[in-house]
Parts: sequence; C-alpha cells; structure tokens
Amino acid sequence: MKKRTLAPVLLSLLSGPILAQPHSTHLEHHIEEIIVTATPFRDEIAETMLPVNVVTGEELRRKVGHSLGETLKNETGIHSASFGTGVGQPVIRGQSGNRVQVLQSGVEVTDAAAISPDHANGVEPLLADRIEVLRGPSTLLYGNGAIGGVVNVVDRRIPQTLKSEHRFIGEQAYDSVSDENRTLIRFDGAAGSLGFHLDGVTRSGNNVDIPGFANLDPAAGDNTFGFIENSFSESESLHFGTSFIGEQGFMGFSVGRITSQYGLPPGVHSHHHEEDHEGDEDEHHEDETHESEHHDDDDEEGHSDAGDVAIRLDLEQIRYDLKAHYDFRSGFLQTFEAHLGFADYEHTEIEIQEREREIGTTYTNRGFDSRFTVSHRPVGNWTGIAGIQVSRTEFAAVGEEAYIDPADIDAGAIFLVERLDGDRLDWELGARMERQQIDPAGDCSSSESTMSLSASARYVFLESSSLLAAVSRSERAPTVEELYSNITGAGCTRPADDGGLVLHAATDLLELGNPELDVETANNIELGLRHEIGAVSGRFSAFYNAIDSYIYLEESGAIGEQVLAVYRSRDATFRGIELSLEAPLATTNSGAFDARFFSDVVRAEFDGGANVPRIPPVRFGVELEFTSPNASAGLSFVRALDQNRVGSEETSTPGYARVGAHADYTWQLTGGELMVFVRADNLLDEDIRNHVSLLKEAVPEPGRSVRVGLRLTLDQATF
Repeated sequence: MKKRTLAPVLLSLLSGPILAQPHSTHLEHHIEEIIVTATPFRDEIAETMLPVNVVTGEELRRKVGHSLGETLKNETGIHSASFGTGVGQPVIRGQSGNRVQVLQSGVEVTDAAAISPDHANGVEPLLADRIEVLRGPSTLLYGNGAIGGVVNVVDRRIPQTLKSEHRFIGEQAYDSVSDENRTLIRFDGAAGSLGFHLDGVTRSGNNVDIPGFANLDPAAGDNTFGFIENSFSESESLHFGTSFIGEQGFMGFSVGRITSQYGLPPGVHSHHHEEDHEGDEDEHHEDETHESEHHDDDDEEGHSDAGDVAIRLDLEQIRYDLKAHYDFRSGFLQTFEAHLGFADYEHTEIEIQEREREIGTTYTNRGFDSRFTVSHRPVGNWTGIAGIQVSRTEFAAVGEEAYIDPADIDAGAIFLVERLDGDRLDWELGARMERQQIDPAGDCSSSESTMSLSASARYVFLESSSLLAAVSRSERAPTVEELYSNITGAGCTRPADDGGLVLHAATDLLELGNPELDVETANNIELGLRHEIGAVSGRFSAFYNAIDSYIYLEESGAIGEQVLAVYRSRDATFRGIELSLEAPLATTNSGAFDARFFSDVVRAEFDGGANVPRIPPVRFGVELEFTSPNASAGLSFVRALDQNRVGSEETSTPGYARVGAHADYTWQLTGGELMVFVRADNLLDEDIRNHVSLLKEAVPEPGRSVRVGLRLTLDQATF
C-alpha cells in the first residue's frame, strides 16, 4: 500500500541531521581539529598513527543512508555488502562480517548482523554525531574480531559536557527512489549540573526504483522491471540520556529502543511454495509502463504476487548504557573511564503468503559489553592506557531456519597501549590477551585464548608531513556460526541423517560448522605517507595482511537439490593500496571551491592462487565542492572497474559510474536557522551490480534518487 502522507505541518518545517553544526561553519570544516574518540590517545586526526576515516558534521548529513554500509560506501577503503535495500554491512579492505567490529560509542552493539548477511546492524546512522573507521594495529583494543577494522558510531546520548544553550534540531525529508518519508528530532540541554539528551527518528519507504530488470536472468519467474519487489523498509527509534557533570568528570545513563521492518526481495531467500508460475514473466513484461504504478498494486508488505512467499524481517533492540569518566588531579593515574552497555536484541523472520502470516525463525541476542580503562601521566616521554573488557551474550535461534543451537558466549580481555613521543619519531606499542568461551546447548563447547601484538611508528620529516609504519599480529577465535552451524550438541557432530540439516535460506546453502577450526592469525604490515603543502593534503597507505588459517565457507557437494557448504580454514593474503588527495581550487568573495580525489584497490588470494570471493573492484572517485557562509553545493563521480578476479563459485561483475550531487541553503533566524537541502544519487540511472553483495545477480543497487528536506535549529539559553 502506498504511503504518500507527509508528517504534520509542524514537523515538516523541522529538518536536518542531528549531527549538523550551524551552517556558518561551511568555510571552517576543512581546517577544524577532529578528535578520534576510538583511538587510545584521542589525537587530532592529523597526528594519529592510524589509518582512520572520520565522517562528521555536514559531510555525514549528506552521506547518511539506511545502513552503516550505505553511509560509508564512498570512504577510502570501505564498501557496502548490501542484501536488498534494508541491509548494508561495511566492508573494510575486502573483509566484513565477523572481521569488522561495530561499536556504539566504544562498546559492542550486540546484534546478530555477523550471523547472516540478511541481518541488519542494530544502529541508526542518522542519529550518529560522527562515525569513525579504524584499520590496522590499534583495532586490537576492541576485540579479537577486528582483523578487518572497527566502525565506531559515536552518538553522544550520554552528555559529557554542559551546554551553554538548549538546542532543538528537527528534520523532515523525502526520497524519490522509494517514496521514503523521514522525520527526526533532537534536543540537548542542561539544568544546573545535569545534562539531557533526547532524540527520535521515524522513516517509512516503499519498493525501491531501479532502471531495468531486477534479476539478470530474463526467464526468472520472480523478475520485475523498474522496481525491486518486497524492498520496503520502515524504522523507528527513540533514545533518552542524562548525566551529572562536574569539574573532574561525569556519570551518565541512557536508554533507547530501535525497531525496524524490511522486506527481502523474492528469489534470494529460499521460501517458495511449489506452485506453477508460468506466465509470471509475461505478466511483468506485458506493459513496462507499470513501473511508475507498481507500488500501488502491492499488498501491505510490498509484495504483489500472491503465489510466492514474501519475507519480512522485524527487528527490535532495547539498549541501556552506563558511562563514567573521572580526571585525577594528581598522582600517577590521569583518567579513569567505565562504559557498560546492556542490549536485548530480537528479530523475527515472517513469511507472508496471500496475507497469511507465519513466523519462520526468531533470533535473539541478549547480553552486555563492558570496558574499564585508566591512563597514566607522562613518564618521561611515555604515555599509556590500560584496560579490561568483559562481555557475555546469550544467542538463540528458534524456528524452521534455526541451523545454530542456542549458545552462551563469554569473553574477557586485558589490553595495554603505550606511546613514546619524540622530536621527530613517535612510537606506539600495544598488546591484548583475550579468552573466549562458547557453550552451546548440549555437551559441545569451545574455549580459545588469543594474543595480539602491535607496533607502529611515525617519522615527521617536514613540519606537516610524515612517514608511518606499522606491524601487528592479531588473533581471532572462531565464532559460533563457524563452529556450530548444523552441529548437534550430542557428540558435537553433524546430524546422522542428512535430512536433519537445516538450510540457511539467506545463502541458500546447507551450512556446516567445523568444531575443529583453529584460531585465525593475521600478520599485517602497513606503510603510509601523509603530506601537506599549505592547504593541499594527501594520504597514502599500502598494506600486506597474511592471514593464517583464514576461515571461509566452501561449497562441498550436494545433498539432494541443496548445496552443502562447510566452514574450512586456509592461509590467505590480502594486500592493497589506498590514496586520497584534497586541494583548494579557488577562493572568491562569495566562497571557496575544493576538490578531493580518492582511489583504493584490494587483492586477496588463497595460498595456491585461488581468489578469495566477493573482493571489491578497483575504484576511484572525484568530489568537487563549493562552500560559502550560507550555502554549499557539490558534485561527485565514482568509477568502479570490472571485477574479473573472482572466486571459484563467482561470476565477473561489470564496472559502473556513479554520479551524485548535493546543494543546500541556510536562512538565519532569531535564535536559530532554517536550511533547505537536496541530494541526488546515481544521476545516470545506471544498472549497478555490487560485487561484494550475495545478491548482485538478483538485486541491483537503487536507481536515480533525489532527496529533499528541511532542517530547523533553535537555540535558547539554559536555565
């Protein structure tokens, strides 16, 4: 059913992302100091030894999408593993899933996104103040699963400083590619020593438009033209936080709830009844003019063919966070910080046929993650931070697709990072020891100890130019799905009868875990160059990551009409280059023109020469931007080359060119400001196939889209 109604008139005047600063900072954002909160020493980004991406302020407002992957997909070295339009998991240097750790203000999100590619992350990027992406050695601070990288979503729901003014920000926006309406509000304020925060988002969209046929197979019975069937998405979120803030620190609490409902395109999730679909293709091809009307014919779940089963995922997460920070006035210790996050996550896969609903499988993940850190005052030129991390989750899957037994997962770690600052040469050394225990139902369990070490150096050879080098050895223990997919508790083996194997419908495979898997070890070497000449800055990184016992899913024959895939390990090598360059083009009385160029390439091979599957293609991009005190406008171009280096079960993917544009204008008001903005993506309306997506053959990326909206910001003196 088409949802065309806008929010009430009042909310329609409220626009702009919660993270945006007053628009008068258009000319300042190029030179502001950016603090990377996920690094151990909170350095300015220009001084950190780490390869890091930071997206914040107006830039994040323009790039924010439905998912983390979509939001970050044009950052250097980062892609998005989409699974329909409701899911987009970040891919960092060719790695994703369990090798990319997603944090919410420094602690685990606690969801089920790594279990299956059709599961969304339990975060709302629209509510982020900033998103930080770390790669390389210092990711060991956050767990043994961060071999690929760390994505830290910083939301500031627990206030850490007292505001001099109350601030209200709101947004109303519309996106043409799915007729999505979204509404956002945020309030930050203070009363005495108490800080307050409140935010909320609602969004609702219908089937997504595409330039041609969804499925590359013209004979596919579930093919559609001009739209992706059952690609609707809806979400709501609401969060409240408060803290007591004093001269030496703060102590705060937040609570939040996220709900999300999204459909999975037909033909990519193996729930199809055995019915005759002859004539379906003719029905879709008979009149292509229906592409502008297809939404109106859909049922309430965005699926129009009564003969097939539509799959809808309903996600809910309730989260509680406690955080405290204390600055010591004297003594050896400088700061103490504690952060505890408690999450109750659940998502249900609902099968819908002819408006009949049946619950297929319910996934739950309940638990907590906690971090306690202390930093010490300088000892000579040495500064450092040490900490402990303790987590526990209770994972369960119940229903017809429950191919993993319920399991309790406990982990504990200690870590230490020390830094030596010299005149021109700085050093950073780190270590982490971790113990993980997985106890599934029955008598099958796993216990692994891991040890990770890192060392990095930065040599300043000019006032604002430096060479960087880093080496690390990071260990990752196997996860619950890698060990125990279709493994029974009794005897820790596969079912005696192959008929007892449960299909993982998202991958259309009978996945079989391997309790004998060894620890995965990544040996990483990275070299980098950062060079600045006036306002021109450039960054270059080259990495070589040899991973011993790399865990992957390998197809291993067939059982009946289904394909059996077994988790195995094999040595693999990832290597790549990342490059970015920013430069001013011209400055006039009305504003400034700037340009950015970036490129990245990843090669990944198993020992013996076979390619690792779903590795991103070679890519380069150019962004041009004009900024003035009251307005900005920009144009972007991203070119991805053909990906012909494919795995044994993959096909090549053609390249694409993606063109985007944005513009905004701000009016200053008494006590606030009003902005109108527009963003366009895929202006050439290209049929883009995403090589890192499992669904590239059946589900293309969205077609041409135009997003328009308003933002209102109001400031008032505090009580």
